[in-house]
Amino acid sequence: MEFPLYDPALAEGIVGTMGLTEGLPAYLGIRTTEVGPGTMTAELDVRPSC
Repeated sequence: MEFPLYDPALAEGIVGTMGLTEGLPAYLGIRTTEVGPGTMTAELDVRPSC
């Protein structure tokens, strides 16, 4: 599969904003760790429910 609109500089910028996330990702604690053509990997901390 090809992704002609994929921009490596934009992908690097998304990963480079660690800690500057706003909105729902910030509220949920989601951190983007890797972005590639057609992929995005993220991580979050899982807490035990109260």
